[in-house]
Amino acid sequence: METLSYFFRYVGPTIFAFITVIVLAAFNHFVGPIVWSGRIVERIEVFSYSVLIAGPIAFVISFLLFFFGFELLRESWPFAKTLFIIASLLAVVGIVVDVLCLPKMK
Repeated sequence: METLSYFFRYVGPTIFAFITVIVLAAFNHFVGPIVWSGRIVERIEVFSYSVLIAGPIAFVISFLLFFFGFELLRESWPFAKTLFIIASLLAVVGIVVDVLCLPKMK
């Protein structure tokens, strides 16, 4: 029974992190051509960048963000609070780096 409780503890953040990667791919698909108008490569290349390169990094950062965010909702744990703040800062930096590193034509 304890193993099952650990499974359910990780399911929520995993699902939300997966949704975050999908939102990131859509964000890059629609916002990339607006930010880098006339310089962005084809949309399929932006999609592959979003899923293969930026996706795993976004998944890890958002998993940490959601996992420790849910832990903070359960109880006030100083370690979870610190890691939640760090993951939030990493998420902001990750979005900025993602937009800057979108594949562009040379």
